[in-house]
Amino acid sequence: MQHSFRLPLLAFLILVGALVLLAPRASFAAQITITITDNQYSPKIASIAPGDTVTWVNSGATPHTVTADNGTFDSGTIQPGQSFSAIFNSVGTYAYYCKSYGAKGGIGMSGVLTVGAPSVMASNTVVNTNTAAIAQLQSQLQVLLGQISALQGSRTTSTVIPSGGSVAYDSSSCPLIGRSLTIGSSGDDVMRLQQFLARDVDVYPEGQASGYYGPLTEAAVKRWQVKYHIVSSGTAATTGYGVVGPRTAAAISILCTTGSYAGVSGPTGSSAPVGGYITVTPISGPAPLRVNVTATINTTHSCTPATYTLDFGDGTLPQQITQTGGNCGESSSTFAHVYPVGGTFLVRLSSGVHQTTATVVVSGGTTAVICPAGYQAQVVNGTTVCVQNQGTTTNYSYGAPVVSSAPNDPLTFTLQFDLPSSCTGYDISWGDGTQHSTQSDGGSSCAQSQSSKSIAHTYASQGAYTIVLKRGASLSRQDDISITIQI
Repeated sequence: MQHSFRLPLLAFLILVGALVLLAPRASFAAQITITITDNQYSPKIASIAPGDTVTWVNSGATPHTVTADNGTFDSGTIQPGQSFSAIFNSVGTYAYYCKSYGAKGGIGMSGVLTVGAPSVMASNTVVNTNTAAIAQLQSQLQVLLGQISALQGSRTTSTVIPSGGSVAYDSSSCPLIGRSLTIGSSGDDVMRLQQFLARDVDVYPEGQASGYYGPLTEAAVKRWQVKYHIVSSGTAATTGYGVVGPRTAAAISILCTTGSYAGVSGPTGSSAPVGGYITVTPISGPAPLRVNVTATINTTHSCTPATYTLDFGDGTLPQQITQTGGNCGESSSTFAHVYPVGGTFLVRLSSGVHQTTATVVVSGGTTAVICPAGYQAQVVNGTTVCVQNQGTTTNYSYGAPVVSSAPNDPLTFTLQFDLPSSCTGYDISWGDGTQHSTQSDGGSSCAQSQSSKSIAHTYASQGAYTIVLKRGASLSRQDDISITIQI
C-alpha cells in the first residue's frame, strides 16, 4: 500500500513542477528593499505595485523608525542591523518619516512610497502558448489527485513511514520558491530558503536567515547544488551555479518532500546554528533608567536545544534563556532592568559563538562607583559595594565579613560574619545614625566553637554608608565596609 502511494506522489510532484514551468502565470509579488542610513532612506522615493512587500533595513549606527504621515503604519524603533517589512495592497501615495530625525511633510529624514496599478505580467515571465499540452497535463493532474485521494481514504493510520526506516519529511518545511533567486534578491522566500539550507550545517554553517540573498547564501546554494549533483561549476549566467532557478527549486521541493534527491539523502533533522536579536526600549535617558529588553531567540528555526545568555552590561547577574528541544519556532521574552547610575552599557545576547548587542546610554545621576585604594568592589543586585577589611589578627583567624542585598528590596542589606563562639562579643555600626547591633562578650566560660551570624538592616534612603564591625572579647577586630546605595 505504501509503495503504490509513493509512486503517484512522485509523479504528482513531477507533474506539478511541469505545470509550474509550462503554465502562464501572473507576475509574483516583488520584494523591495529600502536601506536606512544615519540620515536618509535610500531610495528616498520608490514606486511599487499593489501586493508588493517593502523591507526597510537599518544599515546605520543609530536606531530609526518608519512612520507614515497619515498613521497607517509605524515600525516602532528599528535597531541597527534590524529590519521592518510591510505589504501594500492599496493604490496610493504614502509619505513617511523617522521620528528621531525627521517630521511629517517631508521634513528631515523622510521618504515617499507610490503604490501604482499592477502590470499585467512581469517582463521576465515566460509565456507558454502550448495550451494543448497544458490541458493534457491538467487532465493527468486530476487523475493523479483522484488516485491519491482514494489511497488516503483506504489508509488505517495517519502516519506514513517510508521504506527502509528513513526519517519522514514534512512537506510544510519546503521553502516554496516561485521565482529565480540570486545575489541581491530579498524577501520572505529568501528567508525560507535560508532556513531550509540551515538544516544542513555542512551546507550553510553560518545559518543566517536575514531575508537577503548575499554572498553567504550564494555560497550555501553552491554547496547544496554540488551535494545533490545539480551543478558544480560555471557561473550564475552560464550554468546557474549559485542561483536558485527552476531546476534547483524543483530539486529542493523533491528533497524536502521525499527525504532524498539524486540518490543523496537529506539531513535527518534540523541542526541549524543558534541565532537571535534584541530590542531595547528606551535606549537612552537619565538615571535611574528602567528599560525593557526583548530577546528573540532561535531565528534559525533550529529544533535542537540551546541556552542563550542575556547580559545587561553593568555587572549584574546575566539572564539565562533556554530553548527546549523540539521547539523549532522563534520565541521572544521581555525582561525589565534598571540602570541606577550613569554610563554607557552594552547589552549582549549570546549563545556559543553567536552574539548580538545593543548600547544603552544613561545620563545624569551618579557615575559608577569607584572604590578607594585598598577596597574591593562587589556588585550585588545592581548595587556596588566597596569592601575593606581592617583588623588585627588575634589568636583566632577571623573571616572577612560579607554583605548582600535583598533581591526585592535594594535598601535592605544582610551582614554575615563569623565568631570564635556563639557568645563572642560584637558591635555593628550601620553608618546611618541608627542604633548599633551589639552582643556582649560571654567571657571564657563560652564554648570555643566557631559560630556564624547573619544580621539584616534596612536603610531609610539611598546614600553612602560605612558599616563598622568590631568583634572579639575586647572588640579588637575591626572591619569597615563602605556601601553606596544608588537606585
